Amino acid sequence: MGETIPAVVWFSDLHGFTALTSTLSHDRLLAHLDACSGAVGGVAKDNGGDILKFLGGGVLELFKLSETDDAAARYRAALRAADAAQSVIDALNRENPKATRIR
Repeated sequence: MGETIPAVVWFSDLHGFTALTSTLSHDRLLAHLDACSGAVGGVAKDNGGDILKFLGGGVLELFKLSETDDAAARYRAALRAADAAQSVIDALNRENPKATRIR
């Protein structure tokens, strides 16, 4: 049985992650993946989101809407989280030119 959950669903993926696996050392790849996952997961949590699953270079998150939530406010929270995540990823990209943008 399925359940309907009113929510904003967020999926993001590190563009070019597969190519990074062959160009970065194992240690640098794991450090980069950890930093990106931490950034994306952290900003989502800070804005009321829940991490459902990490998928290689991607992440699936959910911003649930309760019956009393203002849907527009939850959408804005998800967008704030996406903007914050992009800022962190941009900073990581400047530190590591071989890194790739989140999309």
